[in-house]
Amino acid sequence: MNGKEQATPGFYGKLPGLGDFVSRRLPVDFTQPWDLWLRESLASSQAQMGDDWLSAYLT
Repeated sequence: MNGKEQATPGFYGKLPGLGDFVSRRLPVDFTQPWDLWLRESLASSQAQMGDDWLSAYLT
């Protein structure tokens, strides 16, 4: 090593075959705002669309 820190890539999102959002090698203070925004956005869209939500979400 040359004494410099090397950045290790991380990820946050959905992966086929996993039922929930996953995160690897990212700090919670980075992913938590994204998670909150996603949960609030999904809840808001469900409230606005009612019975039509699931069909729209799955397309």
